[in-house]
Amino acid sequence: MIIKTESTMGRTEYPELEVISEPINESIIIEDDYEAQGYYPLHGREDDKLLQVIHDFAHPDNDVTFSNLDNSLQENYEKWCAITKPKFKIKVKSNYNFMMSRYVNTMNSLWNDYTQAPIHERIYKIVTLVNEPRIFRLLTLGRLTGNSWFKYSYRVTPTYLLGDEEVIEENWKNIIGNWKDKKWVWYDGNSIETLKTIYPADYPAPCDLSFGDFDARKRVLLTEECPKEAMGTSCQHDIFPPREWWQSYIDLVQENKVCVANVLGDKSSKPLYWKKMFLTIGGPNWYREFQNMGFKLYDELFDYSFDSNPSFEERWKNIMKQCDKILDMDKEKIEKIEKRLQPKLEYNAKRIRELAVL
Repeated sequence: MIIKTESTMGRTEYPELEVISEPINESIIIEDDYEAQGYYPLHGREDDKLLQVIHDFAHPDNDVTFSNLDNSLQENYEKWCAITKPKFKIKVKSNYNFMMSRYVNTMNSLWNDYTQAPIHERIYKIVTLVNEPRIFRLLTLGRLTGNSWFKYSYRVTPTYLLGDEEVIEENWKNIIGNWKDKKWVWYDGNSIETLKTIYPADYPAPCDLSFGDFDARKRVLLTEECPKEAMGTSCQHDIFPPREWWQSYIDLVQENKVCVANVLGDKSSKPLYWKKMFLTIGGPNWYREFQNMGFKLYDELFDYSFDSNPSFEERWKNIMKQCDKILDMDKEKIEKIEKRLQPKLEYNAKRIRELAVL
C-alpha cells in the first residue's frame, strides 16, 4: 500500500494517514515526494510534525516505511527518535533522486529537442535564482546585492499561480503586508529571532529582510529563455533558467532546506544537467551526500570544509566569504578554472542522467 502525503508548512491534519491506525496485512509506504520536513521537535516549529503524526496513527503491528527527499533521512530520524523516544520505530527510506529524475525525465519527454545550451557572453560571475522568499535566501541577497558581477532573480511567483497575474500580485502584497519589523538576530545557529519569535532559517521570511542595496519589497524578474510552449507552465522556471543564468559563470543554488534536511532538488539539477559550475547552499553534510551519490566536487574552485558544521549560520557565512572571493577574481582566472573543471562537469552531467529513474 502506497499513501501519498505532503508535509506543507503549517499543515496539522493528515486524514489520508488515518487508515494506518488499523492492522493492515501488507507493507505500507508513506511517500512525501516533494518535501523534507515534519521533524519537530528536532527541527521546525510545533505544527511541523509529520513524523509524530505517523507514529501517533500507526498501529504497532503495521510494517510502515516513510519516504521523503532528505538524503540524511535515516540520520535525522535517529536523532528525532533520540529526542521523542517513540514506543516503536518505523522504517525510513530516502527518495534522494526523485527531483533529479523529475528534471532529467521532463527534459527527455517534453524537451528532447532542446539539447544545445544557449551561448551568451558571460557578463556575471555569480547568479542566484530566488522564488519563494525564505529567510536564508533573502539574507543571501542582502549580503551580495550591490556587486555588479552578481545577478539575481526574486520572482515570488508560486508555480500553482502561474498565468493569473492578479492573484500573483495579491499573494505578493499579502506576503509583504505581514512583515511588521526589520529587526532580527541569529538564534542558535539555525534560526533567527524577530519580535520575540523564533523562525528556522529555511522558513518563509517573517519580517522585512532588506539590507544594503537589496530591497526585499521589490520583486526582480529576469529575461525568459525557454521554448514558447513552456511559457506559463511549471517548466518555465523549474526547468529552464533565464538568460542571465547563461550569462554567468557560477550558479549559487539555494535549495529549500538548509538547517537539518539534505535535499538535491531541481535547483541543483539545473547546473548539473547543463554542465555549469555551482555552489549549493544546503543542509549539513550536503556535499558528503553529493559525493556518496557518485558526483565529483569542484574543489579547484570551492573550499567545502564548512560542510559538516551543524550551524547553518557558520556554513552560510563561509559560503558568503567564498562568494566575495569569486566576485573579486579576474574573469580570466575563473575561465581557466572552468576549463580545468570541464572533465568533472561532463562527468557530473552524465551521472545525473544515470541516477534518473526512467
